[in-house]
Amino acid sequence: MGITDPILDHPLVPARYFFPWPNHFDNQFFVQGDGFRLWCRHLHLSNYFPNIIHFHGNGETVADYLGEFQERITAMRANILLAEYRGYGMSDFALCEHKHKR
Repeated sequence: MGITDPILDHPLVPARYFFPWPNHFDNQFFVQGDGFRLWCRHLHLSNYFPNIIHFHGNGETVADYLGEFQERITAMRANILLAEYRGYGMSDFALCEHKHKR
């Protein structure tokens, strides 16, 4: 038995329920796209180290992964790129309206 009420598919439901925090962090740069900017933080230790790219979970921001998480990655001798999603943290672009196909 599934939920078939179309009101749950309305774009305002996730827009009101999930609200990204506008956190800021130092040493940032951005990747420019068509109508949006994704803010990132890159810690490059060496050209000889592997690179790890990390996208945070829902409701989190890059700022949530500074400190201990970043220190653990660099302790493994790896470069790290922390990236924001559209509409989260310092990144701009309003959350998209998605229409679910059934």
